Amino acid sequence: MGEQQMMRWNGEDGRRWASAADRRDEMLGPFLPPLLEAAAAVPGESVLDIGCGCGVTSFAAAAAVGATGRVVGADLSEPMLAVAAERATGSDLPLEFVRTDVATHTFDEAAFDVAISRFGVMFFDEPTAAFANIARAVKPGGRLAMAVWQPIADNEWLTVVRDAVLGSVEAVPDQPEGNDPFVFGDTEWLASMLTDSGWCDVACTGVTSSLHYGGPGTVADAVDMAVTSGVGKVVLGDADDATTARAREALAAAFAPRHDGTGVALDAAVWIVTARRAPART
Repeated sequence: MGEQQMMRWNGEDGRRWASAADRRDEMLGPFLPPLLEAAAAVPGESVLDIGCGCGVTSFAAAAAVGATGRVVGADLSEPMLAVAAERATGSDLPLEFVRTDVATHTFDEAAFDVAISRFGVMFFDEPTAAFANIARAVKPGGRLAMAVWQPIADNEWLTVVRDAVLGSVEAVPDQPEGNDPFVFGDTEWLASMLTDSGWCDVACTGVTSSLHYGGPGTVADAVDMAVTSGVGKVVLGDADDATTARAREALAAAFAPRHDGTGVALDAAVWIVTARRAPART
């Protein structure tokens, strides 16, 4: 993923995600069941969890494969993997966590039955090479299942935040290069890239759901999340107090009518992407 992503996920961003692990897991919870259904892991299988973060997807996969299976959760972020390891304390689930860049890591050839990822594959510097490396780690005919975001226009959880924040500033800073979580929204390009990297039978199934922005909590909790992460952090990182205050007011006004008693409910749309490792050419 490159030095930039390594620094990001082992620095402030990684620590922030780790500190809010439970809230973020709640926020993304609606997309775990369809991912697991697509992965279709069964007892005895081996699973590679790409970008496992704080481990919730790895735990779910380990429960599916049982004591005779194996799950390896891989991530760049030491702070997030520390949360995963703490969560695993005392567990007898068949899992391990590895700090590595799956784009370049030398896995044993054909070591896994299935590779999964929930929003952990969007920041590869060279996605074709990265997915080719992942394919080598999966058995011929083995499976890939991942959740990626549909285009930004279909994801209210970001557009509502973006519009409120951008309306509060006079100048918009440039988005950092290589930092587009919606890069796989174009399914035609995605399918072509996966095919080029050694996968076949690529399918993209749309899943939509309402999620609680930042997890369950108050409007103020959601505002705090919005100004300290994602587009809010990028735009307001160097903003003065008056600008940040305006952004907070705009966010609160946008969030308040969307609070459903549990949290700020915003629409989200993902692709559940499935593929198989193509047979070796003879």
